[in-house]
Amino acid sequence: MLMKTLYILRHAKAAGSFDGFDDIDRPLKPRGLQDAYALGQALAVRGLKVDLTAVSSAARTLQTASVVVRTAGLAFENLRVAPELYLPNDGETLDYVRQLPNEVASAMVVGHNPDLSYLCQELLGDHGLELPTCGFVALSLPTDSWSNVTPGSAKLEYVIFPK
Repeated sequence: MLMKTLYILRHAKAAGSFDGFDDIDRPLKPRGLQDAYALGQALAVRGLKVDLTAVSSAARTLQTASVVVRTAGLAFENLRVAPELYLPNDGETLDYVRQLPNEVASAMVVGHNPDLSYLCQELLGDHGLELPTCGFVALSLPTDSWSNVTPGSAKLEYVIFPK
């Protein structure tokens, strides 16, 4: 059976909502930029390959994804802004994953909590995993079609959490 690989990345540390920004426009803090660079470097060492990077339309996710993609040596032309990943309702991110084109063997979703922690927990059937900011999770899925991804079907390959 063919496998699909799903990478899940929570945006890096962002400015607080009290800093005068609308939520969608909050930028990364310097610490968030540092964490995103460090993650990108760690992924470059692993030789990460990603066919599609789907990013929430929030400034903090776009900044995180840009730094990680560039630093990891991934292709910018494979990055897509997905407004539906910005503060989705329960289950909508899994629905988004299920609609990915089957020619995509590996996809990275860059978004927000609590949604992404919930997605990891749902796919792994493990409710102990909580993504910190700039937390990265690699999952393998035993399917040749994204539409067949079901709760509990993923295998945890590795995690990279900031120090």
